[in-house]
Amino acid sequence: MKIYVASSWRNNIQSLVVEALRKAGYEVYDFKNPEPGNHGFHWEEIDAGWQSWTPGEFKAALAHPIAEARFGLDMKALTECDVCVLVLTSGRSAHLEAGYTIGAGKPTVIMLQDGEPELMYKMTPYICLDIKEVVECVKTISQKLNGGYKTMSNELIFDTFGKPSMMVKIPKFYLDEVITGAPHVPLPAFVIDGVEIPEIYVSKYQNIIADGRAYSLPYQQPAVSVNFDEARKACENKGKGWHLMTNAEWAAIALWCKKNSTLPRGNNNWGSDHKHGDEKGVCFDGCKVLTGSGPDAWSHDHTSQGIFDLNGNVWEWVGGLRLLNGEIQVIADNNAAKHVDQSPESNEWQPVLLDGKSLKYSETKDGIKVTTEEPEGNWNGCRFADLETDVEIPDTLKALGLFPADDSQLTDYFWAGLSGERLPFRGGIWGNASYAGVFNVNLHYSRALAGTSLGFRSAFVNL
Repeated sequence: MKIYVASSWRNNIQSLVVEALRKAGYEVYDFKNPEPGNHGFHWEEIDAGWQSWTPGEFKAALAHPIAEARFGLDMKALTECDVCVLVLTSGRSAHLEAGYTIGAGKPTVIMLQDGEPELMYKMTPYICLDIKEVVECVKTISQKLNGGYKTMSNELIFDTFGKPSMMVKIPKFYLDEVITGAPHVPLPAFVIDGVEIPEIYVSKYQNIIADGRAYSLPYQQPAVSVNFDEARKACENKGKGWHLMTNAEWAAIALWCKKNSTLPRGNNNWGSDHKHGDEKGVCFDGCKVLTGSGPDAWSHDHTSQGIFDLNGNVWEWVGGLRLLNGEIQVIADNNAAKHVDQSPESNEWQPVLLDGKSLKYSETKDGIKVTTEEPEGNWNGCRFADLETDVEIPDTLKALGLFPADDSQLTDYFWAGLSGERLPFRGGIWGNASYAGVFNVNLHYSRALAGTSLGFRSAFVNL
């Protein structure tokens, strides 16, 4: 989401607001530093004696090439922004900018400081008193603009055996809503057999197993020590539409979180969040926490209505994706939600193609790259943000959370094994610190792996 921060050159708070919004993950236009090497417009660039201009000289200066160029830069950012933040105290220019965005129907936030009260500030409902409140206000606006959590809901869904699971309904959204410049097509998670589906339901909590079936319930010890096929069977045993959460579904949620600046925190530091030590869950064994026992910031939308523990606690198997000797293979659309064959010999597996050539991961000196050439090396890892490529990355790979959609410096880690069949688990564990997160991917192990750090969650679609 793009934000235009309007203020005065003499306002020292403006730079702090810009910094705070950027740290929150937003694209922010700073009129004092609008582009590299450009430190904003000053009338001295046209005439050192500008303060003594007559009205006629001022009018002529507005048509000067420098004024035209700098106006064009600011105006482009103003027209393209999604939200304007007016930081008081400020003068005529900033108030004209805020008036433009209000008139254009763009959400406009006003951060009050010293200054004379102004009745016309009632034109916007977004009035804040400090920087923290501004960031939270912008977050709320972002959620509303992008389909936000208010369209999501918690639903208790019963399986064919009459047993309940707490699920989060995720309505369909489109690729261009979460990736700038992408086409207006639904994410793979919302397509089954080429037909769009209106929503998916994802377990609110990492699952337990009861009577051989998977359940999403709060304050439970998550099931672990299950291999891929055992996790998938526990989900599919619940009945039609129930399945192991797919990579397509996980990636859709990860992209939504990033776009809405709600990348979840979680148990990635032995019961707490590595950056926010005061955020803790109920730790039952010195490392893992009970499902959903952390604060709201540990959910995908930072509310109590969200999906919990996608960052850390235990790894989670996901379906519909594998590597075969480094080649990236998927089950088409979100068809892995249909109880299709995901065995090693299944004909459902299809390579991801670019100009008729299959895409592969290959080892580099510093990590992993995407290529159409034969893979080199055996295995390696790197930060997700540092994945390399020597080809044009298709939108499909970004939509599946297998390559960065932009230059955000995500520290979530990515591992790939380049020999044999390798299946994915995601999210990280209790000790991964900054390496854990919704863009964390581990494609290094076989489907037979089982351990006390590896669990799963089920999902549901109406078929």
